[in-house]
Amino acid sequence: MTQSIQINKNNYNVLRQQFIQTLTDIDQIQYSHLFEEFISVFNTVHSKIRRYTKYRNIDLAFPPILYMFLKVNAVVVNRHIFSQNLDLTYSQLVKDMKNLIPLYLDFKNRDNSRLVFAIIEDVVSYFDLHHHFTDNAKLLYNHFYPLLQFTSEELSAGVILVLTLIVSGITSINMAQICERICVSSGSVSNKINKYIIPKLDIPNFQSPINSAYLLRKKLVSLMTFQPVPCPSTSLIAPLIERSSLWTKNLNERSHLLLNIIIERITKKQSNYNLLSRAEFLIHRNIKTIRKNINYFIKLLKRRNIKRDHKRIVGVSIAFACPRASLVDISRLIDVSGSSSLSCLFQKISHKGTFTQYASKFPYLDSHYAKEIFRILRYHIKSLNLNHKLFRIASKPKTIGDSIEKICEMANEIGFRTREPIIVATCITLTNPDLSQNDISQLMKDVLNINVNHTTFSHCVRLFKVVKLDDQIEKNT
Repeated sequence: MTQSIQINKNNYNVLRQQFIQTLTDIDQIQYSHLFEEFISVFNTVHSKIRRYTKYRNIDLAFPPILYMFLKVNAVVVNRHIFSQNLDLTYSQLVKDMKNLIPLYLDFKNRDNSRLVFAIIEDVVSYFDLHHHFTDNAKLLYNHFYPLLQFTSEELSAGVILVLTLIVSGITSINMAQICERICVSSGSVSNKINKYIIPKLDIPNFQSPINSAYLLRKKLVSLMTFQPVPCPSTSLIAPLIERSSLWTKNLNERSHLLLNIIIERITKKQSNYNLLSRAEFLIHRNIKTIRKNINYFIKLLKRRNIKRDHKRIVGVSIAFACPRASLVDISRLIDVSGSSSLSCLFQKISHKGTFTQYASKFPYLDSHYAKEIFRILRYHIKSLNLNHKLFRIASKPKTIGDSIEKICEMANEIGFRTREPIIVATCITLTNPDLSQNDISQLMKDVLNINVNHTTFSHCVRLFKVVKLDDQIEKNT
């Protein structure tokens, strides 16, 4: 309990400032009166966190506890703005929440319907819809509650809003605009309807909520009595049409901004002599091509009427410019979970289905990337106080560099498939025969944090020892 009092005394003003700033950012400052209740919840949860764990740090515990607190109190939160303003990714926020949910019993036992209705009211207010729209939405939610009770509040609200939109016959607002407002993807809402709602309704020849909207409306109207909803006025829809027409311009700006952030991170990492990943290294070498790809793909997607967010545009632009960078690495760089969406978008643009295999198998070795690995290794060897044998590796860069280039060329000729770090370790072994393979493997692991597979390493050394001996015989003859 003393720990809770200490938190109150030392950090009250800091937490209050962060609380007010976060509510301002997500446009919910009217809930600032909940601060005292939040402090009480924060102290309760924080006092249950085990000592010597990272969540004892108040700065790390604040975002997940605040997010859960707002959901318990039915406050509509734009999760992307929330995480962005607190320097977090949404996936990291979810991970932190999962670790703290067992300590916050009110969150586990919360009433989901309160937040669902709050999200519906927010959408109705934003699009200036008639109050009958809310009544119809509540009627649908109560009817389908058993199917949606274990779904997240945002996704449940998305399903109900789309069904209400179809039942009301409103054509001036589409599903994408509603999903954008509540921060869920249209695909998730469509999948949830197909998986849970349609089997219960038993609609024959149903394709999707958009393509079979008439069938869905006909079935729902036969089951329930809905109130008529007048369409919103044209003047209120005009800002949405204007925003839609600016899609290309805004997407272009956001895409180039994201690319600049990635390049800045790579440059900072490179200036600190940290090892770049294969994808980072290839991006650094192909910046101009990636920029051209972004401009081209945005125009192409607009022409084909395919809408994607700026992250996936940048990801596909990188993938086209750097075909040897794996989609998994690119997805991590652009902060997208999973690589399937990138692969799907690539196939829509190029009509090829072999991109994932081609990008992940690395068809040839890049001597420039291998030399980059050796350059960073050499820098760390020179800066560390290592023994004399290892220091000799750093003292003859030209010999090892030439050997790397030659072996990469020979490996590509004979179709030998391996990774560049293995090639670097092999070249060090061949130019320093007195060093054991274990020493070199340990060096790569300690200095560069790269695990060199011993089986592949030994095979590579044996292969190129034979190749080098053959070259020496040819020179002697």
